[in-house]
Amino acid sequence: MTNHGAPDPLIAGLVELCRIQGVTTSAEQLTDGLPKTHWAEKGESLAGLALRRVNMSCRVSREPLATLPEHCLPALLFLKDGRTVVVDP
Repeated sequence: MTNHGAPDPLIAGLVELCRIQGVTTSAEQLTDGLPKTHWAEKGESLAGLALRRVNMSCRVSREPLATLPEHCLPALLFLKDGRTVVVDP
């Protein structure tokens, strides 16, 4: 979570990705015990740790969206402005 109770975009995206996959979780469950201050810099590596807590896995790739095979969806995209978006077929 970020200051003032506003959810971190990456954490919010991970919660949504879990929801789409039928995994009930919360931001607190995904992030408890992980560094609170490094999500912006190390979000890609922390995402894998967070997802493993709920028996999910991930693969980080820098492929253009157009080349991403449909069997890889849903996917969490990291946008250049720091936001995330879940792409679901």
